Amino acid sequence: MEHRVRWHPDETAIIVCDMWDDHWCAGAARRVAELAGPMNEMLEDARRRGVFVVHAPSSVV
Repeated sequence: MEHRVRWHPDETAIIVCDMWDDHWCAGAARRVAELAGPMNEMLEDARRRGVFVVHAPSSVV
């Protein structure tokens, strides 16, 4: 079922986890490269609407 919901962007946060600029695993690096452009566009739009964006990188161990 789909339905429209409303919420306040200024009460919303997006947590971006593990979007590395480089990674030892070639497959992970390719996936991040594919996601980076669309993710950046979405985050820019979210910021314009007042959403708080949190970057939460993990160590690449």
